[in-house]
Order: sequence, then C-alpha cells, then structure tokens
Amino acid sequence: MDAGNDLEPNHPNDNGDHEVQGDLVDMADEDEILAAVVEILEGGSDEEEEDMGEEEIDEDDSDSDDESTESGNEEEVLTLTGQERAWALEIKTAVEAPNSGIRPVCDFEYAQYALVTKGDLQEALRCLKGMQLFRSHYQVDDTVSQAVSALEQFIALMPGTFLMVDKCPDTLEGIVVVDISKYLPEVAQTPSPGHSDLEHNWKIHILFWYYVIRTAQPGFKSIRKGIVALVETADAGWDNMDMSFEQRTFAELWAHYPWIAKSTRVYNSGLVSTIWVSLLKRFISNQHFQAIRMGCEVGEDDVNRDPTRPKLKLSELYLQPGANRAGRCLLLRATELLDARRVHEESFRL
Repeated sequence: MDAGNDLEPNHPNDNGDHEVQGDLVDMADEDEILAAVVEILEGGSDEEEEDMGEEEIDEDDSDSDDESTESGNEEEVLTLTGQERAWALEIKTAVEAPNSGIRPVCDFEYAQYALVTKGDLQEALRCLKGMQLFRSHYQVDDTVSQAVSALEQFIALMPGTFLMVDKCPDTLEGIVVVDISKYLPEVAQTPSPGHSDLEHNWKIHILFWYYVIRTAQPGFKSIRKGIVALVETADAGWDNMDMSFEQRTFAELWAHYPWIAKSTRVYNSGLVSTIWVSLLKRFISNQHFQAIRMGCEVGEDDVNRDPTRPKLKLSELYLQPGANRAGRCLLLRATELLDARRVHEESFRL
C-alpha cells in the first residue's frame, strides 16, 4: 500500500511533485508568494484572533466549573454540552451503521471529532476514514508504549528538534515546542542503514507528529482550546525546508487528524522561515494558516528587557540543564499525559 497515494490531501496542491531543494520559487507563482509573505509580515489575521477569543469565552462558560485547572497530574472531569454530545452521538451512529466502511472508535474519540468538526458530520466521517487508512498503513495501536517509543525514536533521529509537550496549567491548551533548525527532512526521507524498510525514518517522523499532538490532547479541555505551537527558526536554512516533504505529511496526517490550531508562534523568524510559511499556505487549511504569528521573541512582553542583548532561542530555555536530562524529563511528562488520555479513553461513555 502506498500511503502517499491512498491518503489524499484535503487541500490538494497542483505543484505537489516539486522539491524545495534548489530553486524554492519554482514551487509557486512569484506574485502569489510575495502576496503571502506580505500578509504574514503585516499580521493580517487580527480579526481571526478576535473571533477565536470570543469563541473561547463561550466555551469556558460552558465547562469551567467541571474541569480542573490545577497543574500536575490532575484528573479532568470529562463533560460535554448537550449540543456536543448530540454531535458525537450522530458521528457514532453513522460510523456504526451497516456498510459505513469505517471501523468504530472509542466514545472519547467520537467526542474529539465532534469538538473539532462542530456538527459537520461529513467532515467528521471524512477525517475518520483518513485516520483509519493512516492507522492501518503505519500499524498504529495507540498504546502508551508505542507513543513513547515514537517520541524517543524521533529525539534520536533529529536531536534538538523536539523541545517540549505539555498542557498549559491555567487554560489547559496543548503546547508543543520545536526547533526547526534541527529538523532535517532529508534525514526522514533517507533509508536507515541496517533496516530493510526503506521508509523506516519516514515512519519515525510521521508517527512522532501523530503522537505528539495526541499527547497534547489528554482531555476535552485541551481539545476544545486547541494546540499552541512554539517554533524556533533562528538558525533555520534551506536544508530545513522541503515542500514536497511537508505536503506528504499534510496529505497523510494533517488533512485528517482532528485538532484545532489555536496559535503557531514562530520565534526569531527570518527570510527563509517567512518564505517557508508563505508556501505552506498553498495546502494547509486557512484556519491553520491564520493562526501563524511570525516575528515572535522570547521575553518580548518584558518591559525591562535589554534590547542590546542577543535574542534568546527557545532551545536555550527548554534544553536545561542539558539535552540528555531535558529529553528524559520530556518523555516522563509525555508519558503522564498519555496515561491520562488512556484513562479517559477507557472510562468515558457518551
């Protein structure tokens, strides 16, 4: 089974066969790229941000009394509004109908699709079918052990890329922190010595992204709130960018996985990362694109910050006191979050 052919992107890209390596501008029309770059630099998504803020207030009002906001290993009380439950039951009924062609999932996952698609039954079923293909092709079993192994293998494959996964202790948004300057598409697309599977490294890469987002969604609050991604790009160059690689990842995973991109904050961005983000617009969803904020800096809200000091990188904060110890702590926290999700999946009933 060729996953690249069977898993079709939700927003197909006419130039999907082009490579970014070499002449990047061949990927798209120059005017289109420039227009996207201008939109990014001007921050043309304030209206979208305001709309998202209003929606959060409504959601918080509906369940703030039912879900804990304490830090640590707190138990989240899983509750749905009447409307959310109706959406989830509609999805479950459609999936479990004769000849649906979709394998049933647990009630927690039906609720996850409902919270993300918000009553769009056909979109939920499309995503379920796509994720069924993904799980089958990559032999995903959704166990904590497979998830932790996937994260650990990715850390070994691309050291310094994966910096943190957690949920905000106050708002319970999922948080993922990565350093794109350590992210090497060529490594993921190169056969690994000693492995007969030519796509061994690719599978490590794509299972990492699947499980890291899943880790950041231990309960309904984090699913509703969405994922906040912090992306370091200070030392990123052309070796870290490959649009055919990104498009395949989107076609196989992101086009189907149920999640909300709350915000993607790009730190220490330059020309390369700005062009890279502008090209992503050609196939990622508009909601995900509008969530991107370029030009972020560590401590940018600190009025006492010394402007003459060199800009901090996210890696300088998250790889403390050292990369090895930080990696061990990272995997321990990921295991806690995955265990919490496992308990919720086993116990929740619609």
